[in-house]
Amino acid sequence: MHTISNEKLSAAKLLRQKALIQSAFMLLIILSSILLMLCILLKESNTVSILQSVGVSLEGKKNNMTIFLIIALLLAANFSLYYLRLIRLKFQVQFKELVMHAVVQEKYPKLYYSPTAFVGVEKYNSSGHSLFKYTQYEGEDFLQGEYQGVAIEMSQLTISQGGKVVEYSGRVRTTTRTTRNGRVKKVSIFKGVFATIATTHFDIDAFVEVLPAIMDKKFPTGVLGSDNEDAQPAPQRYKIAANPSSGFNNLYSVYTNSESTARRLLSPELSQFLIQQAEKQQYIYLSFHPEAIYLSMPSTKDFLKIGLFSQFDEQLFTQYQTELENTIGTLETIINLLPKNTNV
Repeated sequence: MHTISNEKLSAAKLLRQKALIQSAFMLLIILSSILLMLCILLKESNTVSILQSVGVSLEGKKNNMTIFLIIALLLAANFSLYYLRLIRLKFQVQFKELVMHAVVQEKYPKLYYSPTAFVGVEKYNSSGHSLFKYTQYEGEDFLQGEYQGVAIEMSQLTISQGGKVVEYSGRVRTTTRTTRNGRVKKVSIFKGVFATIATTHFDIDAFVEVLPAIMDKKFPTGVLGSDNEDAQPAPQRYKIAANPSSGFNNLYSVYTNSESTARRLLSPELSQFLIQQAEKQQYIYLSFHPEAIYLSMPSTKDFLKIGLFSQFDEQLFTQYQTELENTIGTLETIINLLPKNTNV
């Protein structure tokens, strides 16, 4: 059960009411601009007469006046569309600052939450999950702090580029470089939650990457990062066969520069957990590096989503708690299944 005060709920509803009024005003401007442009294009002479009757000066050529009016209306419509998006984004940030802090603190008092921050690009690049070049890196819903005595941080990320074949959530998605009209097509490289776990409590002395088996099509020689022109620079890691009797190799591929370390970290219990996730079409990209453990959890849904027409009821806050518990629960499972460093 959530503990959001009635005062905060009332404030959130007022924020939404204000955003809805502003949005309605912007939509009215957009619709009015479209109707006026249609009026000008279809009944130019009548429109000019109306403007004259209300005292608008029409000195100069009528064609110039028509062009001027259409440009002005197009600018008004474009500005209103832009401002409409800003209204929605501002509401989302204000709502999360007001409400989500309480939702997070109720269950995870040692975690800091920010609706606009996200995990830095340098950490994503270091993870070994950035196998494809990208041009856009965005994020939100940042969580950072201590969980079960281990430092963690996570956020939603949206990473994209234009064109080419990419792997996403265990599936192959083929696109072309441009659309039919010659424009560059935006393609998702990754959308979902990206997290890091500090290695203070774990003995990790090598690089181990656990990736969906579909990635083998991009690395036919079995050497990660060496034979793909779109791959980010990374240390060479060679494919090994891990847990051959469990069916693990049919779902995941393991690349490492130390087979003994990989087998020590990928216990039968952890391998089985990854298999269960894959069977639910919830593939996990998991990397063990000496400086950190990295997880990418792809999803087509937005993490902690809120909209102008969302119902502020028990179901919404239960949904938030469930999303947090499922995501942090994945980190908790991995933390619990890894062999601990006895020297800490």
